[in-house]
Amino acid sequence: MKTMSDTEDLEQMIAHAIMPFIKELRMVPVADYVAFLRFEKHNQIADIVDSAAEQYFAPNFLAYRDRGGIEIDWGKSPKVVLALGFNTPSATFDFELCLDHAKASVCLIRVNERDSKCQLTNIGHALQRSIELNSVKS
Repeated sequence: MKTMSDTEDLEQMIAHAIMPFIKELRMVPVADYVAFLRFEKHNQIADIVDSAAEQYFAPNFLAYRDRGGIEIDWGKSPKVVLALGFNTPSATFDFELCLDHAKASVCLIRVNERDSKCQLTNIGHALQRSIELNSVKS
């Protein structure tokens, strides 16, 4: 069973890997994300994610999961939440990326293991290896 420490380690690995990608996402005005999410234009967000990801990752490694949300309230900055995932040979790592004006955070939602031989003790190693293999070198 995954412990909180395991989850936090995986979240840190994911957050570290997507830092440059997040900078690309922030180039899109927050109003666009609000409109696309509000009117369920997930294909538009998928295009943004794919365009931003292609600079840093192999095709289809990082994907938008056609879900997201927005938190908007008077007197507060908007918060955009995008459901994303890493697709690796041994597992899929589904997570939420939360963006606001000051920070970004990653919350791991689930790990779906494809290979029953891949034990949770090795899942962090498998994720790190997949990130290394699917990262586009500059």
